[in-house]
Amino acid sequence: MNFCYETIATRPKIFHRLTGLTLEEFAVLLDAFSARYFITVVQPRVTAATRKRAPGGGRSGRVRSIENKLFFILVYTRVYPLLIFQGLFFGMNESSACEWAGKLLPILDAALGSAHVRPKRAKGRSLEEIIEDFPELVELGVIADGVERPVRRPKDKDKQKKQYSGKKKHHTTKRVTIVHPKTQYMHSSQ
Repeated sequence: MNFCYETIATRPKIFHRLTGLTLEEFAVLLDAFSARYFITVVQPRVTAATRKRAPGGGRSGRVRSIENKLFFILVYTRVYPLLIFQGLFFGMNESSACEWAGKLLPILDAALGSAHVRPKRAKGRSLEEIIEDFPELVELGVIADGVERPVRRPKDKDKQKKQYSGKKKHHTTKRVTIVHPKTQYMHSSQ
């Protein structure tokens, strides 16, 4: 599997789900991102006194175009896969994916500026959001089940207190599953 901007941009709904941005928002962000990338990465390389090769010499990277670089880091921040999977998605090994993520995250943050934040990660939805999308669930009645799943103990003290279950005597997250009685369509939230 090899993700690239050119292929995924032809399918706007999938593009939006992977990046959290529409194609128009992506184009606006691309201008700021490419300017920051040039200032942060390209310009220091070109003007380095220890440079041995002419500009353009050496191997070309797996993520070549600036559109693919922005697409790479947006997919990483939105989906937040393990780096081995991020590498598989973009045709590189895990260490290269780690290197690209480390290089591009500060550039994305600088391009977004203080007024914006990274795209929201895809997460479970609250009960209110589900009922807003499917108001017929209130009328029909729903089948709901809650369960506490164990998680690793968080390092942050506030998260430790929030996730500690006195009932289970360890740290858990609470998950609620709602099933539509007629369609058997399942909705899950944390």
